[in-house]
Amino acid sequence: MKKALVVILAIGLIGLASIVTLLLFLVIQLSQSIPTLPEYRLAWQPEDQGFAVCGNGSLTLFSNDLELVNRRDDIRKPAGGELTIAISWSGSNDTLLYVSDFVDVGIWDLRPDTVTQLPDANFPVAWNMAGDLIATGGPNHVIQIRDGTSYDIITSLPGFTYSSGQYTDLVYALAWSATGDFLAGRYGSGTVRVWNTETNELVHTLERDARSLSWGTGPELAISTNDNTLEIWNVVTRELVQSFPVEGSLVRWNPTQSYIAIVSNKTIELWNADDASRIHQLEDHARRISDVQWNADGTVLVSIDISGKIILWEVESGNILNSTQME
Repeated sequence: MKKALVVILAIGLIGLASIVTLLLFLVIQLSQSIPTLPEYRLAWQPEDQGFAVCGNGSLTLFSNDLELVNRRDDIRKPAGGELTIAISWSGSNDTLLYVSDFVDVGIWDLRPDTVTQLPDANFPVAWNMAGDLIATGGPNHVIQIRDGTSYDIITSLPGFTYSSGQYTDLVYALAWSATGDFLAGRYGSGTVRVWNTETNELVHTLERDARSLSWGTGPELAISTNDNTLEIWNVVTRELVQSFPVEGSLVRWNPTQSYIAIVSNKTIELWNADDASRIHQLEDHARRISDVQWNADGTVLVSIDISGKIILWEVESGNILNSTQME
């Protein structure tokens, strides 16, 4: 009797193992058959003549009416997917800084239409509004401040904490203030640090697990946190100016007004930073939104989702001005 039970149990275990193996095989096959949707990043030209889209191994330039102006398909694709980390214009419409992989930083010069690699630079990257300074990651995980014309390194700032034989506090995003006096970094340890770029001093540290950073027209910094809160800090006085609950992972401050765009999955909410009131809720994307950006005068918002659908929104009315689909 015992031997029979043992045999039955063994047969059952073998059958169960076969079923688990089959299920794992089917999951792997299914995952391989589903195409990886690319992440896109947007950047509006400073002189408001159009905007750039980076993603899926290409750099594409559109006019304000969504006409294709230029496109390059020789941008390096990461080995593990189609992730595009950052994209940033210089102070003019001629030069674009991009990262298509963590260590693949390039400069697209539109006038001769050439792409050159920026040596010893990696993710993240940001060009200040004046175009005279670039912030990038660098070897040994420092933050490099570079000349915006020669691209030479001017100085370096700490970008990490080294502990127990490993880097524990990498910087994941950089954002210049509108005046170029401050540089904010979002760190993996759950902190936001603000540097005075004239003195290279660390002027403010916030213990915030931030999802996204965006500057206002002055010393105010907006932070969307993982606990679904939007906080606005004055980095000079170190005071919390405003705080209100939002459900968003991406925040973009209007360059001329007190409006803030907050992305939550397929929806964009426009908020007034002065009184924490919601102005518009923009809904037309069928897939998760990858990025949003304001034009230079703050009257139009462009958004793109992971399927490559681009929408232009009129800020005052919240209506759609135009839309197109990336090829």
